[in-house]
Amino acid sequence: DHEKSEQVVELIVAQDTPKLICNLLFQDHKPEVKECATCALAALAGRAADSGAYMIQSMSTFAESDGCDLKCRENIVCAFCNFSMADAMHVQLIEGLPPMEHVVELLVVGSNLAKRATAGLLTNLAGGETPAARKFRRSANNAGAVGALRAMSSDPTVTLEIRHVAALALQNLEGGYATGALGSSMALCVPVVIAIALYWGFAVLWWGR
Repeated sequence: DHEKSEQVVELIVAQDTPKLICNLLFQDHKPEVKECATCALAALAGRAADSGAYMIQSMSTFAESDGCDLKCRENIVCAFCNFSMADAMHVQLIEGLPPMEHVVELLVVGSNLAKRATAGLLTNLAGGETPAARKFRRSANNAGAVGALRAMSSDPTVTLEIRHVAALALQNLEGGYATGALGSSMALCVPVVIAIALYWGFAVLWWGR
């Protein structure tokens, strides 16, 4: 249940597991391990405050590597979306994002969850008149975010919820500044994904001995 999930997260963060999971991204093992690891990081994002900067930098570096497939990129955007719910993380996120073209691409080729997370990330980081928000809007607009969001709003495979989030993202990118932080539903799978990631992680470390 929800209370037990919170206890699992607290225990994992207390053991500095976010850094352990980040290390799995750069080890030579199966793609499904990397996918489980990025999924676990998405679930932990915003909860592991002390490891936040390390997680962002690790995922950003991994996102630009050959070992990062589409599913991993989707999970990373979900993690960044969850991080973006905290205003204090905005500058670190904007500095640590992979190339904006890669982020915007998920609005076109990503799963529904990835599209929602990408639109939520754009919404959260583009609002306001801080230097970081202005920098982010320029980068997103130069990468074609507005055009991709408008195309997504007429995509019949996209749900009404995603169209709503896309509208908020458009509003912020064009200076309207919608309020309210939008997170990814990836955080709902905390206990399962972390258990899987830890299982594979320790198994790989054991086999590599």
